[in-house]
Amino acid sequence: MKIMFLYLTLSVMLCAVENELFSFSADFNQSIKDEHNKTITYEGSVITKRPNFALWHYKKPVNKKIYVYHDVVTVIEPEMEQAIIKRVTDNIDIFTIINNAAKIDANHAEAHYNDQKFLLTFNNNHLLSSIFYRDELDNKVTINFSKQRSNLEINSTLFKATIPQSYDIIK
Repeated sequence: MKIMFLYLTLSVMLCAVENELFSFSADFNQSIKDEHNKTITYEGSVITKRPNFALWHYKKPVNKKIYVYHDVVTVIEPEMEQAIIKRVTDNIDIFTIINNAAKIDANHAEAHYNDQKFLLTFNNNHLLSSIFYRDELDNKVTINFSKQRSNLEINSTLFKATIPQSYDIIK
């Protein structure tokens, strides 16, 4: 559940970095480092749209898609031929959190949510370039973005998962 919450939170955070921002897309590189400095790295792309839409496509080391469509998160794992569907009932007001984040300097801000701190870095075009935080297991998580694009016209149906009939569905 915490992973689902994290995906939803980050998806909405990407949409909320500027008041005028209504969509965001980028490639990403995510690294998770544990207390023994063991690191796992993921690569993929993300597309988000206000108010609560996102598609995280993990491409390496494993292919996986995470769809956020309002309050439903669907994880499709082709290698396992399964889909996990979870309704998120928490009232997450991440837009307010980001809008009230404390600016550290011209390119950095700090946001807090549920006793968790997020450090945000923005590029010179004021687009989100990285997020750093510690997860519930105290792992250091860094997500770096490249090829960022903002305010694209995106049809909301893109965020609705299509599950192959042969897949197992876990609710």
